[in-house]
Amino acid sequence: MKYERKSTSDYINIFRPYVSVVGGTQPGLSQKCLAVTKEAVAFTSRFLKIFPDITSMPKWGREPMPVGVEEEWAAIISEVLHTHCEYDANGEIIPQILHFSKNAMNVLFKWEEHICSEWEKYRRLYARRVWKAQNPTLCDFVLSFMLCDLSVKETNDDVINEDIAKSACLLADYFLEMDKRVHNIIRAVPVDVAHQQLFDSLPDSFTTSEAVAKGNALRLSERTVKRFSE
Repeated sequence: MKYERKSTSDYINIFRPYVSVVGGTQPGLSQKCLAVTKEAVAFTSRFLKIFPDITSMPKWGREPMPVGVEEEWAAIISEVLHTHCEYDANGEIIPQILHFSKNAMNVLFKWEEHICSEWEKYRRLYARRVWKAQNPTLCDFVLSFMLCDLSVKETNDDVINEDIAKSACLLADYFLEMDKRVHNIIRAVPVDVAHQQLFDSLPDSFTTSEAVAKGNALRLSERTVKRFSE
């Protein structure tokens, strides 16, 4: 990619360009930036989101970091950054082929079947588009965990094992849940814990009595549930 610097009119050639976006925002702003029109084409699902349940202001810790933790992480990151690669005559990296064990493949297939069945109940069109956007992300998680294992010398072969596949699925589950929570925000749904749980438990179509029953299980009054579901 050729990048032009407007200040000097110089050109910079960037090999294998990519964009890394990391940052934070507020729920109200999310409604404006991640509009339903963008959500409809799974634009929002291309971002990995973190939306924790924070009910009180976090406090700074007074305890010092345990001895050796910082050095250990620095060593791991350094090992990842300096991973040995083979190069061809043109200076291009020769790809290393990794294989899945049979058990690892079974884990991934079961995860896919479970996620598809669960999200089919949630909101069909949205679920299909989210899965399409997130499917390649699971493979990225698998490769990331494999690279970490190779870096800390927990594995020496080129086979992706069952533990790596399970770890990748757990991480994918987390981000899918976060995507679902932000999806509710975009649709202007209240996001306090009790209302969020009620919203998540409701199918696409339901009767008032069914909603009240689910609300009672969450200790929400009938009046609160009816006002929420209007």
